[in-house]
Amino acid sequence: MLSRVLGRIEKAQNFSENGLVFTFAQSGDSLKMSDPTGASYDAKLDGKEYPYQGSAETDHVVLKRINERTIEETDKGGGKVLSTARITVSADDRTMTMVVHDRTGRVDTLIWNKQ
Repeated sequence: MLSRVLGRIEKAQNFSENGLVFTFAQSGDSLKMSDPTGASYDAKLDGKEYPYQGSAETDHVVLKRINERTIEETDKGGGKVLSTARITVSADDRTMTMVVHDRTGRVDTLIWNKQ
């Protein structure tokens, strides 16, 4: 279950230290995300748009539950899709993997380990 993952990405390029720490917390059918830069959202896993705070580019997020351990996230700005991500938590709840596809065709894989 996507319960609570607070972790640090083990390896990343072109990210500041502040961009490496995220907090995700799931409660029922909602997911909250925040990071040290001030970006955050509190959204239901129902496929509807919700406000995305603290980003110059992203203004809305859409979350859909794929299965018990996987969520699809779509980030939007100005009514356009900026990126999509598949977020999956391991069976032992210790690792979260996020595969992000941005609008330029770039694909990034981020792996967090729970602290």
